[in-house]
Amino acid sequence: MLLATFASQAAGTKLIFVNGTTVVGDTSSKLVEIDLDKKTSRVILDKGLGGDWQYVDGSVVCDNVWYGVGSNFPAGMAIAMVDISHTTGKLLGIQALDFKPHHVRCGKKGELLTIGADDGSPTTFHLYRIANLTSSAGPTSTIVGTFPKVAWAGYPSIFQFTEDSLYAHFSKHVGFIANGYNTGEFFKMDITTGSITTHKQYEGAPGMPVFVAPSDGKSTGAFGKPTGGTPPYDYYFCNVDVSGRKVKVSGCKEDKQRNWFNVKIPALCQGDDKYYFTSMGAQSHAYTPIFGADMSTGALTDEFHLNYDYVYPSKMYAGALACLPKTSTEAAVIV
Repeated sequence: MLLATFASQAAGTKLIFVNGTTVVGDTSSKLVEIDLDKKTSRVILDKGLGGDWQYVDGSVVCDNVWYGVGSNFPAGMAIAMVDISHTTGKLLGIQALDFKPHHVRCGKKGELLTIGADDGSPTTFHLYRIANLTSSAGPTSTIVGTFPKVAWAGYPSIFQFTEDSLYAHFSKHVGFIANGYNTGEFFKMDITTGSITTHKQYEGAPGMPVFVAPSDGKSTGAFGKPTGGTPPYDYYFCNVDVSGRKVKVSGCKEDKQRNWFNVKIPALCQGDDKYYFTSMGAQSHAYTPIFGADMSTGALTDEFHLNYDYVYPSKMYAGALACLPKTSTEAAVIV
């Protein structure tokens, strides 16, 4: 049994999860459907993803196809595609890309939108449109919009798509002593035109953004504050207000269990008000929980236990989570 559950859920919410291996040539990576209402799980694809690629960043389901961002250092990046329209999934292919995708969402039929990075220094982030994903000649990518030069703390969870926008909270450093990232800057990009419609600096040094629920006004989020020692960051859940000239962070409460440390991209599903994620900070040799985050209060509910050992030196990893859309319309706008 892959999962055990301890909390009730919004009816009908399903997630697609990668139960992965890091061993090259190993075929034990699996794509799993998790039904949070029925409290069950089933394997959709039991071979094909393998250990050659690791799927820990963005993933999404569009028109009964699961798309997952695969990484294979130093070989490169790719998008894997699995047809999940039947009880048993079918691997449609794994296509190489010439940039690093982080978060993805559905675009026009057969296309994806993704926030990705080039190989420059400092890193430049672009909103890309990816098409021809099943072409034998390989996919094509078009830059829709570009962010100015920003700092990168390595958390793809700072990116969140809504129906018409991409929200991004990048990390920065202020002050004379560089112990780590201690503040941020906020961008909002129109995903149709690629125009940056909002750009604001953070006020003070509240910590580096880890995940902020998308909003044009008051919201909440998780932040890492540099300690100058070991561990390098402590984590906090805070109120966030982006409505003023600067982004204000207040009312922070320490996450003493470090559940927000190294989180995967949280998934928000239609008809459910929780964000679902796993984190390295909550892993144990016995299990890894899937949390449901109530962003209005900061409360984390231990929803499911992934009964595998993902802690080093284990060769397995808890991979990306995506919502399984209830309708094709939802697939076009919810990620």
